[in-house]
Amino acid sequence: MRIMDCVLILFREPLIPVVPDPEKPCPTPSWAQSLKVMSGAGFLSQLQEFPKDTINDEVIELMEPYIHMEDYTLETAQKACAQVAGLLSWTLAMASFFAVNKEVLPLKANLAMLEAQNAKASKELAIAQAELDEK
Repeated sequence: MRIMDCVLILFREPLIPVVPDPEKPCPTPSWAQSLKVMSGAGFLSQLQEFPKDTINDEVIELMEPYIHMEDYTLETAQKACAQVAGLLSWTLAMASFFAVNKEVLPLKANLAMLEAQNAKASKELAIAQAELDEK
C-alpha cells in the first residue's frame, strides 16, 4: 500500500528495497513495517502530534514518486478504504505544509533574530532611562 509507504517515509521508518510490484506498475509496498507502525500504541496521536518542522527536502524527494502517481488521489483511496483515504490526505497535507514552511522558516529565523535585538535594545534603553532618571 503506497499510502502507508509515504507514512513510513514521513516517520523515517525503514522501507523494503524498491522492487516493482508484479501486479501493478508501482513499487512493492512495505506492508510488514506498515502493520507494525499502525498497530503500535499511539499511532493516531503520532499523526496528530507529528513534528512537521522535521520534514525536509529529502523526505519530500522520497515521497514524490508515490504522490505523483496518477492513482494517488483521494477518490481512488476512498474507493479502496475510507480510513486509508484519511492517511493519504494527511501525507499530501504534510507535503503541502513543507512547501509553505520552506518559505516560512527563514522568516521565523529572522523574526527570532530581530526579537533578540529588540530585547537587547530594550534592556539598554532601560539602563539609559534609569541613569537619566537619577540625574
